[in-house]
Amino acid sequence: MSVQPWEPRISRLEGALEQIPERLNDLRAEMHDLRAEVRAEIDKLGGRIDKLDGRIDKLDTKSDGLRADMDQRFMWVIGLIVTSWITTILAVLLHH
Repeated sequence: MSVQPWEPRISRLEGALEQIPERLNDLRAEMHDLRAEVRAEIDKLGGRIDKLDGRIDKLDTKSDGLRADMDQRFMWVIGLIVTSWITTILAVLLHH
């Protein structure tokens, strides 16, 4: 075999080897950019989660207030029912 067929192959390999660091640097830069984008999105999600937590806390507070109001009204209704029963029973007993 002659030396000529090897020379183009070797020069092509040398060219490819020279490009490897460039390509790796490009990949590193892209990975860095992607990490920055992901971090930014995670920060946005964190802000949205904090807003949702605030809204849930407000709803929880409102529901506690409504529950207390319903309990108070329920006690009033029970009191009125018991009063009407006692009044009815006393009217029947004392009628004679």
